[in-house]
Amino acid sequence: MRYFVLVNSALVIMLLYLFFKDRKQKPNSKFDINKKSKPLDSSSFFKTEGKELNVLFNFNGETFDAYEVLGVPAGSPLDEVEKAYKKTDKNEFQKAAFDAIKKG
Repeated sequence: MRYFVLVNSALVIMLLYLFFKDRKQKPNSKFDINKKSKPLDSSSFFKTEGKELNVLFNFNGETFDAYEVLGVPAGSPLDEVEKAYKKTDKNEFQKAAFDAIKKG
């Protein structure tokens, strides 16, 4: 009986050792919560090849995206922006958006 308890105890200890040994030797995954990571650079979210896609401008104390105001995709070429501007009723708000894109 004593021998049986001793063998079972040794077997349990060996299994626990093997279980925890494998867990310690695994390399950290890229989703490890304990892993320190660099903070994200927010300026890189809206850039492609060094060119910013969005052009923001202020009008009456508010900030707007110029491309969105004119109804064209962000980063559109200037000729597309000019065509879209010509189709609008050309009020002060849309003129400010067009000027912001031309300057940017």
